[in-house]
Amino acid sequence: MAGFIRLLTALANFCGFIAVTMVIVVMLLLCQYVLQNYVFGQPTTWQNEISTYLMISIAVIGAPYVLLTRGHICINVVPEHLSRSGRRAVSVFASLFSLAFCLLLALDGFDLWLEAFREGWVSDMAWGLPLWVPYLALPFGLGVLSLQYLADLLSLLLGHEAPFPGHSEKTSP
Repeated sequence: MAGFIRLLTALANFCGFIAVTMVIVVMLLLCQYVLQNYVFGQPTTWQNEISTYLMISIAVIGAPYVLLTRGHICINVVPEHLSRSGRRAVSVFASLFSLAFCLLLALDGFDLWLEAFREGWVSDMAWGLPLWVPYLALPFGLGVLSLQYLADLLSLLLGHEAPFPGHSEKTSP
């Protein structure tokens, strides 16, 4: 079990690396766009399209890393007032619900990707990018996110992780 969790941690870290790399590429593309369009007065065609696809991919592919590092927003008003077992129950429920939701999105994303691949869909822009390329981010990112939720759930059920990490235990005065 520990090996499985280590593997998923490495995969989530890899997703974080991919997302950061895509952020750098988008920054460079937008700088090139500004130079080409506003400084040199030349028309641009493909920079906006690829930047849009990359920004969406950054959010989806970077999500497993954000979950791994607990970089997401956690509203713990209710768990703050629960016992340790209550916080654990809420955490298990939230993890199960999130796992199911992400898994359904990953499956729908896979169906969309497969249809775009089989039907040969291309973008409407002048560049004509095959749409299966950017759509691949959906099943990949959401699939890894689902696996990360599974790893979190297993860690929680096996007692390797405290419910709502970062929560400070209240001590009686």
